[in-house]
Amino acid sequence: MKSLVVAVHGILTRQTVASWPDRLDAYLGETKVIKKEYIAAPLPVWNVFMKNHLLARGLAEEVSLFHKAGFRIHFVAHSNGCDIVLKAVKRLAKMNIATYAMLLIGSVTEPDVEKSGVAELLRQGWLQKAVAYASTRDRALRIHLKWPYRNLGVSGWVLPRGHRSIPFPTSCVTRHFDDFGHGEYFSAENRNSIFAAIKKDLEVAP
Repeated sequence: MKSLVVAVHGILTRQTVASWPDRLDAYLGETKVIKKEYIAAPLPVWNVFMKNHLLARGLAEEVSLFHKAGFRIHFVAHSNGCDIVLKAVKRLAKMNIATYAMLLIGSVTEPDVEKSGVAELLRQGWLQKAVAYASTRDRALRIHLKWPYRNLGVSGWVLPRGHRSIPFPTSCVTRHFDDFGHGEYFSAENRNSIFAAIKKDLEVAP
């Protein structure tokens, strides 16, 4: 089956230079990559409750066209883009469209697999794999005044409190990159290793 990788950047990403989605597109070669480019300010409440819903709706509609054309759907996102992607995956599920893999890097989303809805997506078969790239050095996500942004990008996936004894979803995977700050995943010195990890986690060609 043909693979589609949807790359969604975070806020304050310059679009006048080659961004990491541009570079990922070049790195993956023949794999089809589409980019969701948008402009957003560091306004968590506005982004999470308003703007990201609108962006996710448009993204889901666009991705549905590729699904109809026989593509297997993957998402890669960073920071605020992770909230857009999770909302888009949930919207696609309501459209009876499954996502193969969702890779969230330095994510502002909920780390609790149940509260986030990720565990339910996995149980229902609307998502096959959820991968989080996390770093304890991510100072942007460690600050306290960031609500409603959360800190998946620091902790990785966790179980609900009081349920530590239940089996952890094997399709929820955390990769720790504790040498990286929030904006360092795609720096020139780290880019190739991160892209190689992305390619492996998404199981895409070439």
